[in-house]
Amino acid sequence: MGKATVSGRGRPAKLDGGKEKLLVKLASEGLHKQTCAWEAGIGVQTLEDWLRKGEQGDPKYREFARAFRVAEAKAEHKLVRRLSVLAGGRKGNERPVVEFLKRRWPKRWGDKAVFEQSGLDGGPIKHEITPAEIQAKVAARFGAKVARDLTGPGSEDDSKDS
Repeated sequence: MGKATVSGRGRPAKLDGGKEKLLVKLASEGLHKQTCAWEAGIGVQTLEDWLRKGEQGDPKYREFARAFRVAEAKAEHKLVRRLSVLAGGRKGNERPVVEFLKRRWPKRWGDKAVFEQSGLDGGPIKHEITPAEIQAKVAARFGAKVARDLTGPGSEDDSKDS
């Protein structure tokens, strides 16, 4: 019988009680899915497949997927409680927990950056380019014939052809 490997080659691993308990335990400690998979001796894709199948209702994986997601939520909750305790004490103690939350669950805890650009006096940024400039840029990139074909007649000084 082949053995599933972390590299993803070999026969697909079977979800048994031992692997299930280990994966749920590791998730409850706040470990990333990749680390959980490696510790259990399976590939990350295998773990993600099992979770996906369980979340889609496959009875073979449903309870495992639920337990794994609950374990992840409990790990996050434990860290948030720890942050609350630290925040009640001396300033600065909460930084490592906050950084871990940001990195472990970036969609929920990561810094949200919003960038906005504006022109003069907060107005729109104006982009002005003449047809001749467009044709010159197209010609430089794709050649003069393509530029003439693309921009059509009249977009450059036609008097040169006379």
